[in-house]
Amino acid sequence: MPYYVALGQTTAEGAKNLAAAITAMQDVARALEEMGGKLVDDFALLGTYDFLFIAEAPNEEVMYRAALRAAAHGIITLHTMAAIPFEDFGRIVREMER
Repeated sequence: MPYYVALGQTTAEGAKNLAAAITAMQDVARALEEMGGKLVDDFALLGTYDFLFIAEAPNEEVMYRAALRAAAHGIITLHTMAAIPFEDFGRIVREMER
């Protein structure tokens, strides 16, 4: 299943109520599972971004739906990217060298 990585930042409203941000992301994780995906891991960060989410989803549409659900809470903004395991990246590079 494809991987996706999302970097999150709390909104001004979210910064005032971090418990709501946690609840919102738990809701998104449940919705993602209902759509056939899975939240693989999540981290709180120091720096420009506040959160890192790693998810698996059957396709981009499922990730769009999950990201839109997160945005609808108004607590967090996400910068979402497709990702591949480094092993797959290495295989692609080796294949290109042939």
